[in-house]
Amino acid sequence: RMGRLPAGYRPAPDGKSLEAIPGGPADRRNNPTPSDLSKAEMAFDKDNKIVGLRVKTHANFGGYMSLFSSSVPTYLYATLLSGQYNIQNIYCEVIGVYTNTTPVDAYRGAGRPEASFLIERLMETAARKLKVDPAELRRKNFITSFPHQTPVIMAYDAGDFGASLDAALK
Repeated sequence: RMGRLPAGYRPAPDGKSLEAIPGGPADRRNNPTPSDLSKAEMAFDKDNKIVGLRVKTHANFGGYMSLFSSSVPTYLYATLLSGQYNIQNIYCEVIGVYTNTTPVDAYRGAGRPEASFLIERLMETAARKLKVDPAELRRKNFITSFPHQTPVIMAYDAGDFGASLDAALK
């Protein structure tokens, strides 16, 4: 028996493994890495400023270790979780999982699509729950002074995230 299944998955024909439901939340069209499962929590203060982010990701390595498979969900993903936001407290736990799928390796910005998807999905969800405009929530939490050291290794020397947001809203 399979018991409870992650959202977007169903038992595979072999009855022992899982497969993504086409068009579901685990489908590649909805998630840059459909075989990774993440649970994320973001905390805000009374002024809607982000005070913390906690992420736990089960990352699919595929059938065996490839050259960069362990780097993608760790160094190339976890270190980018701050995105363009001023988040002073970030905790990320990554659990690597070997599966019966093709081995994973670095490809076209590995780690960044996953981190960007997660943080932006959280910002959209938070805006709805806080009943505020998503653009204004983002603007309020952008990094605005440089240089800026994130709690997950990366240091930013420059950026004008407000201008990028303004251009995207046009």
